Amino acid sequence: STQVASFVKTWDDLSNYIYCIALGNEPLLNNINMDVLPTKLNLVYSEIRSHSGWENVMVSIPFSQNIFDVTYPVPDSTFKSSYKSVLSSIIGIYKTYGAPFSINIYPFFVAPYLPDLMDYILGEASAAGDYSSMLGAQYMATYYAMENVYGNNGVEIVVTETGWSTYSSTYDFATTSNANKYYQNTLRLMEDSTSEIYNKRIYFFELFD
Repeated sequence: STQVASFVKTWDDLSNYIYCIALGNEPLLNNINMDVLPTKLNLVYSEIRSHSGWENVMVSIPFSQNIFDVTYPVPDSTFKSSYKSVLSSIIGIYKTYGAPFSINIYPFFVAPYLPDLMDYILGEASAAGDYSSMLGAQYMATYYAMENVYGNNGVEIVVTETGWSTYSSTYDFATTSNANKYYQNTLRLMEDSTSEIYNKRIYFFELFD
């Protein structure tokens, strides 16, 4: 709590401009014990909400897609069984405080395994099917997996990172041209009322090389 209090003191003058604080990033990829996360999350909320001007600031843990067990078919998406209890607790905390569930989604990482679906992965309009794009499908996979562990939770999903690499010595689809297509298509779909990601909060990871 001392570290949180120090953080609050440092940024106190800007608290009105802070929407959400990322508590760490991708715990599974950083060898962090998932079991401690609900307690840590509650601790941060308890400390932050005790300070004037911080009552509406959210706190959320950005997860990688490694938390998933199944993502296809999309409506059958689930989190890995070993994480379900912890994720259910975390979603419950978000529900209590009105905070979002944060997930980093990179369709780029699917491309090596599904080269025939490149246009769909890039979000090209001509490739849309049951879902507007791979990003849209993965967004909905997150929704269904959350419902599986905590039904009717009503928690917003925020894509805290997405992007497309412009260079790779391994993948020939890591190009500036494809990156431009991915970003342009994502922005288009965010304004398309028929898209799964319409009006959603999505943040681009600009240094994705």
